[in-house]
Amino acid sequence: MQFVRRGRNHHKLKPDVSVEVSCSIHGTGEGEGDEESEIVSVRSYLQNFIDFVNDNHDTIGNSNDRLRDQFFEEYGHPTMVIDGVTYYIEPFFNQHSSGEFSERIWLFAKTTSGNGNWNGSFAYHAENGQWYQAMRKYDGAAPQSAYIGGFENVSDLLDALEHEKCNKGDANRWRPVPEENITYSN
Repeated sequence: MQFVRRGRNHHKLKPDVSVEVSCSIHGTGEGEGDEESEIVSVRSYLQNFIDFVNDNHDTIGNSNDRLRDQFFEEYGHPTMVIDGVTYYIEPFFNQHSSGEFSERIWLFAKTTSGNGNWNGSFAYHAENGQWYQAMRKYDGAAPQSAYIGGFENVSDLLDALEHEKCNKGDANRWRPVPEENITYSN
């Protein structure tokens, strides 16, 4: 699962799947000062946010909203398309939890961008590199959204994804999304 910024070289992700990305911050890779192609994976986007929080929480503050706003200005805002619908890939920082920043940050995706709405249709499992979609338990219909801020830490989120529970006491369930159903852009 990788974003590929277009440049002089195009990178194959799998033998028969190639994804091109034109970065909103760095351009297409075809202009001056932009000669090198760059591969940015979903995992590295997550790691970039973790590093950003580590480096900037003292100056920006311990606010999920302010950290995300500054991060988007610097790193851009990737999207993914599933079944013809565009979803914004967004980091979430649990500012109310304690522990290492890397244990309090995860990715989710929703149809709108911005702060204040912490419901997402998808959550990212950083250990296995797979996206999971929120589904209704009683009939398996999609899309459904789940409150992404209800987890104490990454371990709680991963446990929910692995055991299909969207939230504690929630009737909705998570379902893995096959990688071939996802197209990325930035």
